[in-house]
Amino acid sequence: MKRLLVLAKSERAPSVRYRWLCHKEKLESQGWQFLSLPLSSRPLLFQRALKAVKEAELVVIQRKLLPLWALSWLRARCRFLIFDFDDAIYVGSRRRMRRFFYFTYRADALFVGNFHLASLCPLEKVKFFPAALNVDSFPVAPHRGKKLKLVWLGSSSNLLYLSPWLEWLSKVCLPFSLTVICDRMEKFSFPFPCEHRQWYEGVERELSHYHIGLAPLWDGVWERGKCALKCFQYLSAGLCVLASPVGWQKEVLPKGVVRFVSSCEDLEKSLWELRSPQLRREVGEAGRVFVEQYFSQKVWGEWLVKELEEYRKKLGFSSR
Repeated sequence: MKRLLVLAKSERAPSVRYRWLCHKEKLESQGWQFLSLPLSSRPLLFQRALKAVKEAELVVIQRKLLPLWALSWLRARCRFLIFDFDDAIYVGSRRRMRRFFYFTYRADALFVGNFHLASLCPLEKVKFFPAALNVDSFPVAPHRGKKLKLVWLGSSSNLLYLSPWLEWLSKVCLPFSLTVICDRMEKFSFPFPCEHRQWYEGVERELSHYHIGLAPLWDGVWERGKCALKCFQYLSAGLCVLASPVGWQKEVLPKGVVRFVSSCEDLEKSLWELRSPQLRREVGEAGRVFVEQYFSQKVWGEWLVKELEEYRKKLGFSSR
């Protein structure tokens, strides 16, 4: 039996769901035993992880920067270690930076979510491995009506990116509504009324109720490590996307489909253009095609199976 162990902070985290759990069915169909466990330096959880590591052929640590002693213990019991990350997890302190580079040194392979993150890793170990989406599971936005329905999806810790755009939106002279989907926003103030919807696992399947997805970002060290999952979710639902031209968003999103916003004027111009339901449908369909071609579960699931089989061969296992 081919055994893959994924160690992550939580299975509910988008990075785990869209990078690993989404491929579980594909891997199991190819004879893999897929196991996901919480990773922590707390004694009981760590002992459980150590036991599972000994039984697995390939081990993935997803984003978690363990203390150096904990990584050393895992590494000593691990046949092949993959370190997977899709954020600038090295930002914040010298200790985090030290742990990050120690991980890149001790891991056998490094799976990263964008090219900026790849540039920080040893070239011989790094593999580009983005979030993958099942586009067919997203209902398509019908884009009815001229009153624009805007939506922002994300965690409350990222609401600060929305602040400048809210000021711009308050000056826009056309009818629209804004819905914010996140875990909480009690301490966040809005310059105009908007709807708050509680985040839950799978809420992205309801994006088809809206017309335009917002993806504002600042241009900073942390933001350059972000991997545009929010934009891919919007595009999968057939939404039009307004995004800040920052980092991976600027590098990978198709300019003819996504409209980049750097000012109040850019925002208002884009909204006026997208009042046409027919134009929104055309743009939305092009966005779905883009995700299907380059960021779909089918494409990256097949790549992952082949890559993991190559690692097994290096360890001396047969392909069966």
